[in-house]
Amino acid sequence: MITTRLIHLSLIVLALMQSMPVMAQKLPRTLVCYDDIFEPFFMMAGDEIVGINVDIVTEAARRSGIAVSFQKMPFRRLEFEISRGRNSRVACGFAFSKTTLREKNMLFGQVPVQPTDYTLFVRDESPGITSIKNLDGKVIGVRSGFRLPDGLAQGAVNNRWRIDDVDNEEVNFKKLVLKRVDAVLTSHDAGMYTLHKLKISGVRKLTPVLMHFETYMVFPVTDDSKALAAAFDEAITDMIADGTYARLREKYLEQNK
Repeated sequence: MITTRLIHLSLIVLALMQSMPVMAQKLPRTLVCYDDIFEPFFMMAGDEIVGINVDIVTEAARRSGIAVSFQKMPFRRLEFEISRGRNSRVACGFAFSKTTLREKNMLFGQVPVQPTDYTLFVRDESPGITSIKNLDGKVIGVRSGFRLPDGLAQGAVNNRWRIDDVDNEEVNFKKLVLKRVDAVLTSHDAGMYTLHKLKISGVRKLTPVLMHFETYMVFPVTDDSKALAAAFDEAITDMIADGTYARLREKYLEQNK
């Protein structure tokens, strides 16, 4: 379900956009956007790239008169490439959360592509783990390249627990079942989707979530990128308002209910 916060934010952005003078800047007719594999947002179905964010960006591009295609790139490499500005070989990426350093080196859209709730998952047979406070001496599986909540990152630096980098959520949850990690940190939607896909039982999510943030489309910092970001912002705002955004999410997340 789309958060009230996301809807409210998009409406504020739309109002600001409507109050600004229209910039008559030509948009590209074609565009290639990049992301790393992260089910159910960006994933492979045979030779085709599909997912929630793929559908959202495709529809937003269509409304902007742009034919978009997608390619995968490891997240850390994508972040580096986008940060190269005019020297970047990437014109569009997603979905990034905002940090001070990223906002300095990237042009962020203003309307979120996805809300993200970082959630810890543990085995049912570990009743003593009810929050992050119970993870001292434990191993936490985290997707490589993920932004860590401050408390979790600091705990790792202080050797309270150990972070085990993994390549994808499937590996993460398989390690949890095999007791090679004691907890998994991922987004709520990705975690629930993966558990359903792998038909894993005996795993529960901890509440409350560790961290909530929004993720956005990002572009190299160039003059041409400004109009492109604004076009996607307007299209995604319209999609939220007319219900398209919710329908595209529901297509993949119905099973999570």
